Amino acid sequence: MSLYLLTAVVVTAHYTAYSYIEPFVQNVAGLSANFATVLLLILGGAGIIGSLVFGKLGNQHASLLVSIAISLLVVCLLLLLPAADSEAHLALLSIFWGIAIMVIGLGMQVKVLALAPDATDVAMALFSGIFNIGIGAGALAGNQVSLHWSMSTIGYIGAVPACAALVWAVLIFRKWPVTLEEQPR
Repeated sequence: MSLYLLTAVVVTAHYTAYSYIEPFVQNVAGLSANFATVLLLILGGAGIIGSLVFGKLGNQHASLLVSIAISLLVVCLLLLLPAADSEAHLALLSIFWGIAIMVIGLGMQVKVLALAPDATDVAMALFSGIFNIGIGAGALAGNQVSLHWSMSTIGYIGAVPACAALVWAVLIFRKWPVTLEEQPR
């Protein structure tokens, strides 16, 4: 259950800002809709780098990688507004953000599979459902921020649950440092 809670919180953090990145880029950064699309492409492409990193190190170091990736997500969310001063800054930030979110997603899946080796289908179905709850919660949070505060604060608001997720991750990964390599075959 701890991993599922972590999943919901960290995905909520990510989607608080990610769901509203296009209006953020246009209305806060004052950049074009075309650049917002390019930014999403950069972020998605950077996920490939995250996949490669995780592929090399993930089975043995999933806890450490996820903790580092959540830390990186926190930094990216906190730097979203300061990076809005230029296309280059937003593009660079998006590279690190894309790497972070991919490592988080893959790492959480490895942890779930490691803790439920005899019920992987059920465990992953729950993971998927909870991930989707996080998407919806993040989109809702971002919407509320845009309606009641300012679109410029979506990164800061997203960083709040991301910080909570980081603390939670460190605590649970110290208590349950399971990797796929430790599971009997």
